[in-house]
Amino acid sequence: MQGKSFLNPIVKIILCTIGMATMGYFLYPVLQSASPLDRLAVVRGLVLLGFTYLLVQSIKDLSGRGGS
Repeated sequence: MQGKSFLNPIVKIILCTIGMATMGYFLYPVLQSASPLDRLAVVRGLVLLGFTYLLVQSIKDLSGRGGS
């Protein structure tokens, strides 16, 4: 895959951590309130899930065990 070597795994980990912190910051107050989730909150949750997935993949790449 061509995009695999686009960024250094350490840079990917830093970017994913920043992205997760930002999405968590915006998602936390919505989850704390008793109001039902709106569409924007669901999208933020999906983006947070995507950043989490990319973080796990970057950690696997860094450790050298994610060879597929």
